[in-house]
Amino acid sequence: MTLQEILDELDDHGFTDTGSPRKVSMLNDALQDAASRESWPFLEAQATLTFAGASANAADLPANFARPYSMIRVSDGVELEHKTVKQIDLWGQDLTQDGMPQCWYMIAGVPYFFPRPDSSETVLTRYYRIPTDSDADSPATEPDWPTQHHRVLVMGALYRLYDMEDDPELAVRFQQLYEQRIVNMAYSLLFQQAQSPDIIITDPYFDGDWEG
Repeated sequence: MTLQEILDELDDHGFTDTGSPRKVSMLNDALQDAASRESWPFLEAQATLTFAGASANAADLPANFARPYSMIRVSDGVELEHKTVKQIDLWGQDLTQDGMPQCWYMIAGVPYFFPRPDSSETVLTRYYRIPTDSDADSPATEPDWPTQHHRVLVMGALYRLYDMEDDPELAVRFQQLYEQRIVNMAYSLLFQQAQSPDIIITDPYFDGDWEG
């Protein structure tokens, strides 16, 4: 669905007197909320981080960076170990040590590295990105969301609009539909994706004879 098609559907529910900027704002609110619910595969991205030296954090974190799920040292392809801040704090004054990064940790949503990488180091980060908001001035574009699940955003926008209009009964009804759509989407994109068609043999004494 294009943005205009979604706006037309919102109008069909009686929101013709609500301006497009407000409706797009509610749609984008639903978009960002739904994006935060799961580790959606369509929001996976990657970028190469560089460093200015004498600093534990990257010099060029992507603007759409939400959260990382892996960090790989480019020089040798080694995946860096993730540490909690509590674990990192045990190293105390050593945190100012410079060198080849061995691990990473998060502070206020920003990844930091130890030892502190110098300017010759690069790290490949694989991360979940923040989806791009729809723009009311670009009605022919589609939301940054899988086409087959655009109705997640429609239901999310509707419940917010009904809540804005002080219609709690319809707000609750469409919120329920929104939540159920997210559950269905998670089943479609996450649960089924995690199922492996392969049979994994865990018995060390299995000789390859299924007949026994």
